[in-house]
Amino acid sequence: MTSEDEIYFCSVFFVVLPLLYFAIHNYFVRKRSRGRKYTDLDMIVCYVYMIAFILFSFYFKYIANL
Repeated sequence: MTSEDEIYFCSVFFVVLPLLYFAIHNYFVRKRSRGRKYTDLDMIVCYVYMIAFILFSFYFKYIANL
């Protein structure tokens, strides 16, 4: 795997997983209670995902290349 592949791999996770989480979470929430909007907790979880994958990409970019 080249460094470009690793960065692309991380960016795919950075974008896809939070969206996938929201899609699945919203589906089950709507089954349980109709019309519920996203709460602050949902946004916090999304930001935690984003920060985790930014750190993951930095790991590949810097630490794994040492």
